[in-house]
Amino acid sequence: MDLRGWGVGSEVNGLVVESRLGAGAMGVVLGARDPETGARYAVKVLPRGASEEQRRRFLREGRAQAAADGHPHVLRVRSAGEARGCLYLVVDLAPGGNLADRLRAGPLPVAAAAELVAKLARGVAHVHARGVLHRDIKVENVLFDAAGEPVLADFGVARLAGDERLTRTGALVGTPAAMAPEQIDRGAGDIDERVDVYGLGVLLYRCLTGRLPFEGTGAALLKQVLTEAPPAPSSLRPEVPRALEAVCLRALAKAPEKRPPSAAALAEELEAALRGAPAAGTERRPVRRVRAALGVGAAVLVAGLLALATGPRSRSTSPADEERRRPSVPPPVLGVRLEEPAGEDVWRVARTVLRGRGVGGALAVRVQAEGAAPLRVELRDGRFECELSLREGPNRVRLVALGPGGREGAPQERVLRCHPGLAPGERAGEVVNLRDGSVLVRIEPGSFVMGAQIDPGSPPSEDDRAGDPENPYYRPHRVTLTRAYYLGKFEVTLAQYRRYLEAKGLPDRDRSLRDGERRFEPGPRHPVAFLTWEEARGYCAWAGLRLPTEAEWEYAARGPEGRTWPWGNDYPFGSKEGVGRMRPVANLTWDSTLALVYQDGFRFLSEVGSFGTAGASPFGCQDMAGNVAEWVADTYSPYPAEPQVDPCVQEPGRPHVFRGGAFSRGFENARSYYRNVLDEGPGGRDERTGLRVARDAP
Repeated sequence: MDLRGWGVGSEVNGLVVESRLGAGAMGVVLGARDPETGARYAVKVLPRGASEEQRRRFLREGRAQAAADGHPHVLRVRSAGEARGCLYLVVDLAPGGNLADRLRAGPLPVAAAAELVAKLARGVAHVHARGVLHRDIKVENVLFDAAGEPVLADFGVARLAGDERLTRTGALVGTPAAMAPEQIDRGAGDIDERVDVYGLGVLLYRCLTGRLPFEGTGAALLKQVLTEAPPAPSSLRPEVPRALEAVCLRALAKAPEKRPPSAAALAEELEAALRGAPAAGTERRPVRRVRAALGVGAAVLVAGLLALATGPRSRSTSPADEERRRPSVPPPVLGVRLEEPAGEDVWRVARTVLRGRGVGGALAVRVQAEGAAPLRVELRDGRFECELSLREGPNRVRLVALGPGGREGAPQERVLRCHPGLAPGERAGEVVNLRDGSVLVRIEPGSFVMGAQIDPGSPPSEDDRAGDPENPYYRPHRVTLTRAYYLGKFEVTLAQYRRYLEAKGLPDRDRSLRDGERRFEPGPRHPVAFLTWEEARGYCAWAGLRLPTEAEWEYAARGPEGRTWPWGNDYPFGSKEGVGRMRPVANLTWDSTLALVYQDGFRFLSEVGSFGTAGASPFGCQDMAGNVAEWVADTYSPYPAEPQVDPCVQEPGRPHVFRGGAFSRGFENARSYYRNVLDEGPGGRDERTGLRVARDAP
């Protein structure tokens, strides 16, 4: 964590830092003192380098907690701001530890447990009245102030009224063991203040019994939350009064409408139970078992999955005949297949990943994956489609056909291997951008010589500019990149670009390639071509990415040692193997004899990643020497002679640069330092202009 300038003795907003109290995923907590009054506070600091989502979440916590300020049982925010490149929150100090610490010695006295939760319920009611849902009420988030009073803290996943930006549909928000069933079943969508009533019920249960209502991990835990009744508190601790037990179990009802309607109502029921009076609506009811309806996981699946089935229903059969013909046990679903596109290390990103067709006698399909809640999918017109997320590595997925009356077919199991995306704040060698499915390679800061570096023994260039280090547009100069970044491992494909057009409601154009009478229609995994610079930038904006700078592109292609070609410094004509590393494929500018000698199997474009690691750059980026050239952020300007730091030149009136070789150009254009422009001006495009994306690293 980068916390330079935040050591003991440093100042923030009139406070002097005295100690470090703790650390967590969202930063550190420092102890600070007001030198004028002597009052002590806690300062929560988000370090430099935090991702945009971490910053938004931190600011969100401050806004939510400030909105709920003014109640004795809600931790008070004193101030917030940014200092020395770090966001911070100043809150009241709670020196009494947290509720989890107190429960390590065992459950609380019965009356103390009810009183504590009633106080917190009043604080939660205050929070709700200001349009805030906490969504993560648990023992670790209950602190004790200097007077020993409980205060609710950590609004990091709170939701403010009208604010949905930090939660993707289907994402789990909260701590699974303390989450209400609707948080699992509906994600962050259709929930209300009764999720916090449930959280208070979990808190009360743990204070009374010393354990959680449901214990376990992964799918087993989620299944209990969704389908099982918790053990009665009195079965674990006989002295728990029936009236208090009834309030606790009512707060833990599966259906929100069966719970107390608000945190204030729960507080009233608890206070009534303490007085020995009957609480409203505390009649104990049997818990109805429900089915899970959501797949849960830790990463987005990067693969195409297909559920195969046989025996489609006859359209001429009446529903009554169909029902009579159904077997007593439906036949099984016929398996799941993992489809890997051709080429090494190439993956398809799919959010809706499971599609299939029901077999005769099946009304629905139940899907079960490791670490995920069971997913029941109804068949519509004999077909089903659902979303599923899996964790990294191998995952065992089970499909079961469901027939009338809950009859089940034989389960079918397959092992699927997944490549995960990057969770907020994590760092990895490769990540997946969830919006468009681009695989991104992390590139650390570094320094290199940018520009032409010609070996004296190299053959003359077909383009004098690229072979002359004295040319100002290729002048060698030292460049230092001070920030890590991500660059696309592959060029953006036609399928990705068409998803963007569809999302924006934009028309496509003819992207076929021709060589005389030959015509080539690119497929979904070929790189998109015929892009203008503005179109490339528009795609990046939609995907939440950006164009790389020239320096970033060239550093990724050459590495710190300054390779002439992405694979090294060997001139490709030295051997057939050398030429085989090149992306220009049966280059259109070659004569037929040369094309036959150095043919690599593709007349025009190849699918991205077709050559695997052969010819990859030092950082593993593929196709940088050919296929299509790639737009960058800079305009075409002379290089300076002086060293540069994080350069990006954008001069009005100058054309933008594209980098890299292309299938329709010669080997010389594929040198890692080669740069080019189009004569047509800002709206220019041709068959070689494509796109590779970039992103700042957190």
